[in-house]
This record gives sequence, structure tokens and C-alpha cells, in this order.
Amino acid sequence: MMHSVLAVTAEGFPLGVPGMKTWIGPPDEFGKTQSRKQRALFAVISWHILYAILLARPGGDLPCEVLLQPVGWRALYCRVYSANRLPVGPPSLGQAVL
Repeated sequence: MMHSVLAVTAEGFPLGVPGMKTWIGPPDEFGKTQSRKQRALFAVISWHILYAILLARPGGDLPCEVLLQPVGWRALYCRVYSANRLPVGPPSLGQAVL
């Protein structure tokens, strides 16, 4: 990574580069950014799954549109139930999650 400093006058006229700093991370840290991003994504997905299960548990009578957009619950319904036809209305959250 390179950081440079550009000196300018009050009018914005460039005077030059008085200094430049370079930085290279330790070799053993290379590639860890990707794994940190993956862990963060998995944490968000896990939290959403837990939240959906907690909402579905008490009665399970809430429509799944409380948590899922229409295109999402339709795709989920077709995948889980191997259906070619959608129900008239959205299934309950309990049916979608559990």
C-alpha cells in the first residue's frame, strides 16, 4: 500500500511530493481478509436464520412475508416442496422455516 502527500499552495497550485510512505503487511496475514469477510457473512446469515426460527415458534401463524420478500418465499416454496404451482397466498412463517 502506498500513501503519498502532495504539497499545494493556497491557490491549489501543486508544489510537489514532500513524502511518500509504503507499507506491506506481514506475509502470514495475506489472504485473511477473505476469511474475515466470509465469517462476517456467515454470522449475518446465521442471525437471520435464528431470528426466523424464533418468530415462527410461538404460533407459526404469521405470514412469511413478515420476513421474506415475495420473490424470496416463492423461490423457497418451489425449492422445498418441489412444486410447480404456488399457493394462492403466502404460506405461514412456520411452513417456510420449519
